[in-house]
This record gives sequence, structure tokens and C-alpha cells, in this order.
Amino acid sequence: SSTLQYVVSDPNGANWSAPALLAALPGVASDLELTPNAGGLLLAFLHTTSGPATDTYSMNVASFNGTTWSAPAMLAAA
Repeated sequence: SSTLQYVVSDPNGANWSAPALLAALPGVASDLELTPNAGGLLLAFLHTTSGPATDTYSMNVASFNGTTWSAPAMLAAA
């Protein structure tokens, strides 16, 4: 399983929040990419789960508005 957590700092980076949960996922979250977008930040990642007969892959995204993260949403599955 994978646990994605985040922290937030003040503008000068002197003070940081305690870690907060973004997502607890079965399987593995990998290939994380963080990029700025119009509203804040966008996190994209590959989520892999293993089943009895095959592995499942999905591309997921979550967005950060400067205060909180959205729940991860699946963009595509394979």
C-alpha cells in the first residue's frame, strides 16, 4: 500500500505544518509529478494494484489550491 502525505509552509519557508494525509491507496503510487497550474499545484501519479490474474494501472491527479488537496481522481485506466 502507499500513503501520500503533504506539508505546507508559510511564504518564507520558516514554518511548516504537520504532515497531513492526501491519500491512502492499495498497491503502489509511483512516477509522481508535481507541476504548477492556474489554481495552485497539480500532482499526477501512476497507481498500480496487483490482482490474482493481472496488474491494474491508472493515471491519477489531485490539485492543491494553496490550502488543501482534492481527493485523487482517476484520469485513465489500463
